[in-house]
Amino acid sequence: PLEKLGFKGRAINNNTFNKFTHVHFDCGQIDYLSYHVDSKCLAIFEFKMIETGFDAWGIRQVKRAFLEGTHAYTTVFEKKITWVNANLSFIREYFKLEFNITIPEDVTKIKSSFITYYPTILNLFYTKMPCRSLIQFVDDSHANGIWPYPSTND
Repeated sequence: PLEKLGFKGRAINNNTFNKFTHVHFDCGQIDYLSYHVDSKCLAIFEFKMIETGFDAWGIRQVKRAFLEGTHAYTTVFEKKITWVNANLSFIREYFKLEFNITIPEDVTKIKSSFITYYPTILNLFYTKMPCRSLIQFVDDSHANGIWPYPSTND
């Protein structure tokens, strides 16, 4: 679905940059790093298959998984965003080699979003970046533009 919206990219893991010895990839797997040429949108997506209960137990489960501890989804995802922002010049080089896409120099920040299988209540507790189901993201993109959310990490 993201490719059908025009996002061109791929998952990034420890083996992706093996031939680039000058790159130190230490942030963990990036689920989908992509660029949308028409809108000049560099985006990182983190996919989570969490099922949300809307009772007290389900709400606590979501808060624990996303917000609590050093391995919380938000903490880990923010580390990935920091890595991409710190390595933008290399990311430009990589996208040119891998996809023949030139990311302009004026693209200096990335957009980010959690994508879940089911809708979640996380946005009630965490507003730094969106957390939407894939269907919600696609619908929001059709209704409001390619990146349908206010920039929160600029």
